[in-house]
Parts: sequence; structure tokens; C-alpha cells
Amino acid sequence: MDLTGRVKLATGDEGQGLTSGETDFGFAVDVSRQIGNWAPFVSFGYRVPGAPTAYSLVSAPSFSAGTSYQIGDRWLAIASYDFDGTISSTLADSQQLFGSISWVATDSLTFTTYAEYGLSSGAPKGGGGLLASWKVM
Repeated sequence: MDLTGRVKLATGDEGQGLTSGETDFGFAVDVSRQIGNWAPFVSFGYRVPGAPTAYSLVSAPSFSAGTSYQIGDRWLAIASYDFDGTISSTLADSQQLFGSISWVATDSLTFTTYAEYGLSSGAPKGGGGLLASWKVM
């Protein structure tokens, strides 16, 4: 189990649309359990945006459910369903499927490719990418 709290400080330039000018808060609870090579997980979160004067924002939940699968010593696959409630009445909730495969090249270097597919009008239709992670310490 992992508990996370988050505070977003309004440090961007409001005139350029880089911030709402308000501080946002959030929290999340992640639960996973290793079962052999599988590690099913669920995540629940809640965002509480600040109250800017220019527009109205509302608090919203988020939810993910999925699993990871260890493929040998150096490969890991992840698949999940993700829901993000909208914080604006002008936008739809986001629902999407996510998948990734990671290769642990060394103890400090990992390569990941991922793809996502939108299931709702509030989500991108699709996306993907490549990541390289390097642990310095």
C-alpha cells in the first residue's frame, strides 16, 4: 500500500495561462499484491483544485485497475484501465486503456515503450512513447 499527498503551488504566469492562480491539493491510495509473476493493483485518487475567479472548477476522483507481469529477469509488462474525473463542467471524464513493456538493461538503465487508447471523448484517441530511465544513485 502506498499513500501519496500532492500540493500544486501556483507559480506560473497567470497572464500567459500557465496557472489558475490557485493552489491545488490531491491524494491517492495505491494497493498492489505480488502473486508469482503477477502484481495486480488498484489506485484511488481525489483532486481538489483551487477556486480561480475566472472559471469554476470542481473536485474529481480518479481510479486505475490493472496488473503488471514480470517476464523473466529483465522484462516487465503493465496493462491498466484508467479513469480521471474532469475538474471542469466543460470537459468530459477521461477513460483509457494503457499498456507498457519495460526492459531493465542494467541496474541503472531501463527502457520503456508504452501505448494508450482513449475510450471517452475526454481522453486522447491514442498515444504512445519511449522512455529511457537512468538511476544516478
